[in-house]
Order: sequence, then structure tokens, then C-alpha cells
Amino acid sequence: MNDFKIEYLPNATKIKKENGLYKCYAYEDGCIDPNKGGLINIGFKLQVTKDYFIHVFSPVFKALGGVGDSDYRGVYSVIVFNDTKSVISYKKGDYVGNFAIIKTLTPVIADN
Repeated sequence: MNDFKIEYLPNATKIKKENGLYKCYAYEDGCIDPNKGGLINIGFKLQVTKDYFIHVFSPVFKALGGVGDSDYRGVYSVIVFNDTKSVISYKKGDYVGNFAIIKTLTPVIADN
């Protein structure tokens, strides 16, 4: 069993495990302007062990990706792009995305 360590920022909404994923919530109010990208701070740092990585994504917004490996020590965010003609606003505590902890497999790849 691996121990993964989470550190929440002050007053962050705690993650919730649901259907094999962890639900994430906005750490602060914000908005994404039309045809612009942005980061939505989700209020925690999470340390995984070697051979694992974290995949952050959003079914709520158009997400551009986001991964963290065992070396990453920063605060996690959902990377999004607003491809609409309207400002997208969100409030502290709004559900904004998910993350999964994924085990990596790195077998030897033989040259032909």
C-alpha cells in the first residue's frame, strides 16, 4: 500500500472520492474570459510516490490537461479554456473537476 500525502490550503474544500475519482472544488472565486485559458486553483498539494502520477481533468469546463508526478510539490489546478463568447464564472467551493491517481507501467522496450 502506498501512502499519498495531501496538504490543503487554509479553508479549502476537501476532496471527495466518488466512483473511483476524486472530486475537486474551486479554492477561490474567479472567471475565465471568452476565448482565453486559465487555471482554477483547487486548493491542495498532493504528493504521490514513485511509479504513480495524478491526472487532473474537468467534465465541467473544456480542460486542456494536467498531470503531476512524484516530483511535483506545487498546488494543483484545473487547466481550462473558455471557447464560448461569454465569461465563465465560478465561486469558491464550486465543483470544477476530478483527479485520478494512476500507476505507471514502464516495461523495457526492445529495439528492433
